[in-house]
Amino acid sequence: MKKLQLVLILLMGAVTFSFAQAKTQKSVVISTPTLQCEQCKLIVENYLAKEEGVIKYAADYKRKQVKVTYWTDRTTVENVRTAIANAGFDADNETANPESYKKLPKCCMKTADAGPTPMDQKKQ
Repeated sequence: MKKLQLVLILLMGAVTFSFAQAKTQKSVVISTPTLQCEQCKLIVENYLAKEEGVIKYAADYKRKQVKVTYWTDRTTVENVRTAIANAGFDADNETANPESYKKLPKCCMKTADAGPTPMDQKKQ
């Protein structure tokens, strides 16, 4: 009988502890005005895949936004924005990392920075 009581007490303690450790998820939509093509989308998604605590992500270059779901006990929305900025893209009010931006393909750069396109060169 005493063993049964001890087991019940231990089980109740474990259940209480697991509820106290409940993890929560949060979803955010981050504005990414410099996303322009499928390649931009893949670059951002590859960076987010490496970010600890990120569960799901979906970059949409047509809407120029990224939807991210993450564990709140492992990362923050600021870390997610920083990951996108480290990929070379603007994220809400955080500007792209200049070194990463320089490494982007020309199609992913802002028009003013990319230089003339092949179509522009044919016109000359």
